[in-house]
Amino acid sequence: MSLDPEYVQTLTGLSSFNASVNGARAEDWLAMSRFILYKRNWRPRLFILGADIRSFQVGAPSLMKGFRPLGSLVQDYSLSGEGIRFWKIWTSLLSLQKFQDSLKVLILEWFLGWPEVRGWYRKDGFLINQSQIENDRSSLKFKIGETNQIYRSDVFGSSAELDLDRLKDFEVFWRLSREQKVRLVVFIPPFHPSTRQVLEADGIYPELKREVLAYLKRFENSGNFRLYDLSEIESFRGKKEDFYDGEHIRRENGNRLLNYLIEDSKILQQNVVQ
Repeated sequence: MSLDPEYVQTLTGLSSFNASVNGARAEDWLAMSRFILYKRNWRPRLFILGADIRSFQVGAPSLMKGFRPLGSLVQDYSLSGEGIRFWKIWTSLLSLQKFQDSLKVLILEWFLGWPEVRGWYRKDGFLINQSQIENDRSSLKFKIGETNQIYRSDVFGSSAELDLDRLKDFEVFWRLSREQKVRLVVFIPPFHPSTRQVLEADGIYPELKREVLAYLKRFENSGNFRLYDLSEIESFRGKKEDFYDGEHIRRENGNRLLNYLIEDSKILQQNVVQ
């Protein structure tokens, strides 16, 4: 998702950072918000969240809960709990398994050398991927075909059921944002029109999307929450050529999406500057 922090700052006047993980779920949003608010004691005014509908689905793989130390922040936060978790992390660094893993890395580095760096992060967290820069847009058709093939392989499974634990994690995330007076803007990310046709023919995707939107709309009257369904590029005047593949937009579409989010609502602008 190419949402440029510098462009967010241009539109809002607020310094911005692109904090994300691949395939984020509701537990990831909770962990990262707790890290920002508790660990770093930062007080942002605005969270802009691209909510993949798989983030709430039963059975969707979880990334953050198996990752330490941020994964521990999915749990209820307490100072005593943090001390215990820190001790466990520190002692794990001295374990035989860590030693063996480190030795393997050193051996691989000695014989093979480090791989060529193909991407880098700016200071605002925006990822610059060299291969994406080099790939010409003429290859977009091929990459969309790859995406469509992935989604035809039953990515969404056979159930549109929402995960109750993930709904709970999202509600804690929303409540935390509200308590800290952080404006929460949530949008359903766009697909390329070709990929969207594949998804809509699947059966599970439309049902899952309806379930997720119905759930998120419950928060719209809370005062700090705004929801947008931007799954179709027409909703924000996006262009089908400005995609990396069937589900990842280029910076140009990212800027159009941000224009729509920021300029659409006077209420949003008011909450940003309060």
